Amino acid sequence: MKPVEFYVARNGDDGDPGTMEAPFATLEGARDAIQTLKQGELPPGGVTVRLRGGTYMLDDSFRLSAEDSGTPEARITYCAHDGEAVWLVGGRELKAESFVPV
Repeated sequence: MKPVEFYVARNGDDGDPGTMEAPFATLEGARDAIQTLKQGELPPGGVTVRLRGGTYMLDDSFRLSAEDSGTPEARITYCAHDGEAVWLVGGRELKAESFVPV
């Protein structure tokens, strides 16, 4: 059985449905959609969250708990979209021109 797929992209919006055409903006948006889906029963194929390529600047830790777990028959998987490079970054880029000698 094929899993339900949600997408996350840098140009997404967490108010969108998480499709490839209208992806979520954050991992939290996808996680929350899965929690809503789990209020019923997970589909037999589980759920796959596919991150589109790019760098995702995280302001806080991405937290998952027991309620975010799947089952052996209905796994929940987070992965990069096929062939795309994804970076999750918890820091901030500092530009060299921001520094001055003291």
